[in-house]
Amino acid sequence: MSKSNLIKRDLASLWHPGARARGYDTLPPIPIRSAEGVWLEDFEGRRYVDAISCGGINLFGHSNPRLAAAVQSSLSTLQQIPFTSLSHAPAIELAERLCALAPEGLNHCRLSDNRASAIVAALRISANFWVKSGQPKKQKFVTMERSFPTRGLDPMSPEMLYVPSPDAFLCDVSESHETWARRQFLPMDELLAREHSEIAAVIIEPLVQFGAGIRMYDPIYMTLLREACNRHDVHLIIDDTTMGLGRTGKMFACEHAEISPDLLCLCNGLGGGYASVSAVLGNDSIYQGIFTAKEEPFTLAHPNRDSGNALACSAALATLDIFAEDNVLQTNQELVNRLTEVTQPFNDHPNIGEVRQTGMLLAIEVVEDNVSNTPYPTEQRRGHRIFEYALKQGVLLQPIGDVIYFMPPYVMAPEQIEIIAEVVWQGLELATATN
Repeated sequence: MSKSNLIKRDLASLWHPGARARGYDTLPPIPIRSAEGVWLEDFEGRRYVDAISCGGINLFGHSNPRLAAAVQSSLSTLQQIPFTSLSHAPAIELAERLCALAPEGLNHCRLSDNRASAIVAALRISANFWVKSGQPKKQKFVTMERSFPTRGLDPMSPEMLYVPSPDAFLCDVSESHETWARRQFLPMDELLAREHSEIAAVIIEPLVQFGAGIRMYDPIYMTLLREACNRHDVHLIIDDTTMGLGRTGKMFACEHAEISPDLLCLCNGLGGGYASVSAVLGNDSIYQGIFTAKEEPFTLAHPNRDSGNALACSAALATLDIFAEDNVLQTNQELVNRLTEVTQPFNDHPNIGEVRQTGMLLAIEVVEDNVSNTPYPTEQRRGHRIFEYALKQGVLLQPIGDVIYFMPPYVMAPEQIEIIAEVVWQGLELATATN
């Protein structure tokens, strides 16, 4: 089985996500034969260091033996069962452990198989609650502009209202990120005050708007939002599907604001890269409000036949075991510090608009001019040039436009972070040297 033959077959039959944007005509997908730790290996024996945890999914690297053992054990025990009427021990234990770890008051866990299902479930749980509570007009939802939670929702999704983002990249240099976030919160507060009788919930990504180019904001925004949702009787849904499970330096990103949402969505990393599993954690008020209603409650979300998959639950339990046994949040701090140190030189580059970091996620914004933060024309694809160079040097990146980000697995060594930073610097120099 050769690399060239697999590439030919791949291009003839597979439709990859983002194929047109990533230019597969000039740089086709590389067939990977195996992976271990932070390394992926192709069919010619060439290795690539995974700088992005495969999109934040492989938190503990590839082929982790503890995760593999848990999955292998589950394979011979139980396949998918109809989760609406049956249950099993791995799902029960996973729900118990997630609720025990979660912010205060989140005592109920609904399992699903992917991020979109978790988001849709959370929205419908909130909408269902207000119907059962005798306030059927509360069916609208609010989120930030350029927000990732609204992507991938089905045509039956409810009406979504948008408010300006507290994106700190847009903040004037004379203003603190906290002051900017407070000011940017005013439109949200005004909207909730004006239309709360028709709003079911606000849904936000905590601290980082990933799909918007990994734009970050001050946690005071979440603090103010929790207070406003309480004041106007509106649910707060935190979409922690990307930043949850230790990525920010805390187990859940909303802990940086010391708040507890009404509903919390989790996904990326929970299955350790072996299986896709997601969860929605909810409080007693919502759970009891739905299930103690006199009339028959309708389904909380569209039926998902993959919910509560035993193999996925077993992988998730093994992931939580590693967190518990390896003191992950504390040991990650060394990597957080190293990320900060090795990327310091980027702050002085004339084509870097900002280097921003939240825990184990660091983003570098490439711009044409860092005085005015003027972006390069989209068609020039400067970020893609850096991606191509890095891949040739054995470093796997995945830029969002002209934003290059580091999202390393938690098992990466500090010296490997140094290698990645050096390759990105070289790629940046090449990508910005010519038109």
